[in-house]
Amino acid sequence: MTRCMLGDLPSFLWGEVINTTIHILNRCPMKSVEEKTLYEAWKRKKPNISHFRVFGCDVYAFVIPEKRKKLDKRSEKCIFVGYNNQH
Repeated sequence: MTRCMLGDLPSFLWGEVINTTIHILNRCPMKSVEEKTLYEAWKRKKPNISHFRVFGCDVYAFVIPEKRKKLDKRSEKCIFVGYNNQH
């Protein structure tokens, strides 16, 4: 799964790819925990997967007003490389 997700992206992103792979696998049903997800077995509630995005897709990050001038763009084009571990 990690090798497939890395695809044409630079190899220095391998750590982010592994973290994303684990994030996804923890939210997939497993036979070892009676067709529940590992997240569900640990936290005893169904995981929210509405935040899932395609790894490596184009995303636009908001540029805070302190970092831009009046006529500058409000967002910057980036590449999606993973999920936040804190939220």
